[in-house]
Amino acid sequence: MNKEFETYYLAKTWKRITARIIDIIIVSLIPGIITLIWFLIDKSSVNNWKALLIMMLFNYLLFTLYFVIIPWKFNGQTLGKKMFAIKLVQENNDKISLKNILIREAILVFIPITLTMVAILLSSIFLQSNVAEIDDKTTSGFWISVLVRIIYSFIFAWYLGIMITTKVDKKHQLFYDRKFNLYAINKNPLLKKPSPQETKENPNLIHIHLGTKQPGNISQEELDEIKNL
Repeated sequence: MNKEFETYYLAKTWKRITARIIDIIIVSLIPGIITLIWFLIDKSSVNNWKALLIMMLFNYLLFTLYFVIIPWKFNGQTLGKKMFAIKLVQENNDKISLKNILIREAILVFIPITLTMVAILLSSIFLQSNVAEIDDKTTSGFWISVLVRIIYSFIFAWYLGIMITTKVDKKHQLFYDRKFNLYAINKNPLLKKPSPQETKENPNLIHIHLGTKQPGNISQEELDEIKNL
C-alpha cells in the first residue's frame, strides 16, 4: 500500500502564545462591554452575587462556544490561530474530537477561569465588595484577601508552567496533547518535500498521513468507468 504524507512545520511557541492572548482578548470583549453597561446602569450590581453568577454562566457559554465549538467545527482554528496561519490537528489528519478539545480547553481555559470566578464570588458574597476593594484590615477580609491572592498566584504559575513546558518539549506538546496525539502546526504544508536527513535533523517537521484524502488516488470503480467511455 502506497502511503501519502504531507509535511508541516510545528507552530512556533511565540505564535501559539500570541494567538492565545489574542483569542482571550477577543472573547473577553463582549462580556466586558456588557458588564460595563450593566455597571453604568446599576452600580450596585458589581457587588450583587446573583448578577455576577449570571455573568459567569454567560462567560462559560461564550468561552465554550469560542474555544471548543469553533475550533471543532472550523478545522482546529480560532480567530487568533487564523491570524497566525496555525491550526490544531490530530495525528493522521483526523478531525479533532469534541471530547479531546473539551478536555484540552478545560486545562487551558476553564480551570483558570473557574478559579477566577471563585475569587470574585467569595469577595462579593462574604465581603460585599469586588476583588479590587477588599478590606484586609478586618479578620474575614484578611483571610479572603489571602485566599484571593493565592488563587491569582496559582493561575499565574499555571500559565507560566504551560508556556515553559510547551517551549521545552521536543514537539511543543503538553501532556494532554501527547495523550490525544494533538499538534499545533502551520496551516499550510511544505511545498518542497524534505529529505529523510532533513526530517531526522529537524524536530519541528511533522508528517501527517492523508488517509483517504490522497491526491491522485483513483478507485477501481472510477477506472472501470473510464474504460467504458
